[in-house]
Amino acid sequence: MNSNPMTPLRAALTGAAVGAVASTVSYFAGQGVGWLVSEIAPTPDANIGLGMAMTALSFVLAPLLAWPMLRVLGVPAPGRSVLITVPFHVVFSFGLLMGASVLDPAPPFGFVWSALSFAAATALGVVVARATERPSGVPA
Repeated sequence: MNSNPMTPLRAALTGAAVGAVASTVSYFAGQGVGWLVSEIAPTPDANIGLGMAMTALSFVLAPLLAWPMLRVLGVPAPGRSVLITVPFHVVFSFGLLMGASVLDPAPPFGFVWSALSFAAATALGVVVARATERPSGVPA
């Protein structure tokens, strides 16, 4: 039996909430970096490289922010959960963002779709990590 009192549903909901918060914070961190670079070195044309860097920063920062939050909230195996979350994050983000660009390509809803995809990926990662957890006392 699992010694952790957190139920699978509570773990999944906690993972979804953590994923949404981590994705939103990482998005605004990327926007802040973009604003700072634009203020320091303004360009007359579109800065495609900066936009790509902002996207990459938020994509990488979200899992790094999710791990300590999952750990603090007592989700079992937070590191393994985040490692399992990353492949789901890749699949969900590209799938949802491609579909969302058809529905609403405007920036205000871009980060909402990203937050939803990372929330779903984190919830699924937590559930899979919990399901593959070995009970204590069972040899490897």
